[in-house]
This record gives sequence, structure tokens and C-alpha cells, in this order.
Amino acid sequence: MEVLVSGLHPVVEEANQRSSTQASSFITFRRPGDSSSNSAPKQTQGILSTGREWKLEADLKRKLIFPVKDVGTSLRPDMVLWSQQSRKVIILELTVPWEERLSEAHERKLEKYQELSDQCRQAGWGTWVYAVEVGCRGFVAQSMWRALRDLGVTGRQKKKIIKGLEEAAGRASLWVWLSREQHAVSRQQLVDTWPVSADPPPRGCSG
Repeated sequence: MEVLVSGLHPVVEEANQRSSTQASSFITFRRPGDSSSNSAPKQTQGILSTGREWKLEADLKRKLIFPVKDVGTSLRPDMVLWSQQSRKVIILELTVPWEERLSEAHERKLEKYQELSDQCRQAGWGTWVYAVEVGCRGFVAQSMWRALRDLGVTGRQKKKIIKGLEEAAGRASLWVWLSREQHAVSRQQLVDTWPVSADPPPRGCSG
């Protein structure tokens, strides 16, 4: 999850900077037929380009409290991006199942957040729910690719996030294998060689 959080933070900051710049721009007048003025800025694709003052919270070091105050829930999504000003919220739930159970995990998590998303929409919030999966062996599911695309993550930023997720999942599989076959290998030994950008070694794959 830390890989995803660190990868999305600059994307959110860039979206906020762009919206702030657009809001502070002013109208320039020109004579008929005058084409010397700058053309309108190219619109960035993605949900983040449709809101302002986005914030990002993840269920990592502290307990996440769902930020939409109009809705009461005990659910704790892995990550929430929201714009209070634009009344839009994006829920991301990451699962690391066995590759054979990617579809099952995806449907289960979508069902889990269906009621919450309905409540948000009824309260007047634009709402998106993304159940994303990375297989235990490092396979990044299409659900993750779609989520990044929809958010507006492209180019090097997308490649960096995907690579980080693959690496983290691969290390997780290594830990699971070593913990089963070599009981003398401690968790700390694996932590010592763990890449800085990756999530800490997990206890095992989830369903």
C-alpha cells in the first residue's frame, strides 16, 4: 500500500496545482481574426482533473476515518481521495490474493463497499470505488491499471507505481516461501534487504 500511496501523492499535488492555476487565470480580449494569443491549456484526463483541493488518506500508520461527514460508516478503506470543495470521493481497496482468486477478490470487495458508495451518492457526492488487486506472485491485475488510468496517472508515474507493486508482491512471496521452508530465516533478515519503496514484508497473502 505504501508503494501506491507514495506514487499517488505527486499526482494529487500536481492536480491541485493545476486546478489552482486554472482558477487564477483571467480572460484576455483579442481582436477578431487575431490568432496570436495562447491557445487554451490542454485538459488533463482523469477524475482528479474534475475537482479541486484533493486530499489523500490511507489506512497505514493511523486509523483511517472516512472523511465524508455526511455519511457514517465503520468501514476503513485502504485509501480515500476526496475533494470537499467539489464533493467528490474516490475509494481504493487493495487486495493481494492468489492469482487464481483475483476475480473472486475483486467482486467481494466491490460488494463490500456498494452500500457506502450508494450512501455517498445519495448525500450528493460524486463517488468512485476501485477494488484493485496485485497477485501474490507479482501479477498486477487489470483493475489496478484501470484505476490508475481513470485517476489520470500516465507515463513514468504509472510505470513506477506498477514496478513498485510488482516488486513488493514478489518480495512478499519470497517471505512466505522462506518462512515455510527455512524457519531459521527471521522477519528482520528480510526487512534488512527490503527495498525502501516497497511495503513492509506481509504475514502472508490474503484472500
